[in-house]
Amino acid sequence: MIFLLFSHCKLSVVLQKIISYLRFLIRATNQHGVHSPFVYQLVTKCLYNKNIKLPEKYFKYQSDLYRNKNTITVSDFGAGSKIFKKPERQIAA
Repeated sequence: MIFLLFSHCKLSVVLQKIISYLRFLIRATNQHGVHSPFVYQLVTKCLYNKNIKLPEKYFKYQSDLYRNKNTITVSDFGAGSKIFKKPERQIAA
């Protein structure tokens, strides 16, 4: 599929673009590009903190929601959904 996008380029150019993109992905997953002190603390203390233990009742609540077959009525004030044509939606999608 990548060759379809770069079929007019030489192989070395394609590999250089792939390597450059992979470097970007590796570098973009840290908090050093965040300038706001609040957002920096949020990212470092919450999102990247691997030592946070979620309470057991969180996982129970999550599994209950996944098994819930009830429906709710949604009032869509935007452009509307192209997937859901009816206002009723199942909680566990």
